[in-house]
Amino acid sequence: MAGLGLVSPGIKVKEVDLTRGGITGVSDQTGAIAGPFCKGPINEPTLVENEKDLVDTFGESKDGNYEYWMSASSYLSYGGALRVVRSDSATLNNANAAVATGAGSSVSLKIKNTEDYYNSYDTATEWYWATKNPGTWGNGLKVCVIDARADQTVTGINTSGIVVGAAVTQSFNGAQVGGIGTSVTLNGHLKGIVTGVGRS
Repeated sequence: MAGLGLVSPGIKVKEVDLTRGGITGVSDQTGAIAGPFCKGPINEPTLVENEKDLVDTFGESKDGNYEYWMSASSYLSYGGALRVVRSDSATLNNANAAVATGAGSSVSLKIKNTEDYYNSYDTATEWYWATKNPGTWGNGLKVCVIDARADQTVTGINTSGIVVGAAVTQSFNGAQVGGIGTSVTLNGHLKGIVTGVGRS
């Protein structure tokens, strides 16, 4: 046994030079799965590296997709990366706000992924807003637009010498304020920055 260079029975001491390379934690295991996930791009392979990415991109497990979701989650828990494809369905639609029929209504719309948007819907005029991808996950979303203009306009005051950007204090005695929303009569004074002058 002395000729084997063993310090103790069953243990051999060996020096290894790792200066030319090292051990990396990068996994080269990449799996793939396709399934009816709750949200995410349709027919577009997406790299998912952990369960948080899976939830953020494709949603949580639901009754109709738990087998696919749990399979993907289980694979990711062992350290592999995964290409996930959300499968299509005839009943999938994007939540949207239609132009023609007003607020609270929608048109039949399916934007499958970013490429589909730029190829088919980039210049669409039938709707104001739509969710990024199809599914019921977007049905409860609300959209609020804040533009650069005031929603209330003041009438019946002298605007001579007033320019856009000026800080003003204006006294009121029964002046009407109207615009989007309700109209009110003001008494007292108002301080602010002028964003527009005139009737245009």
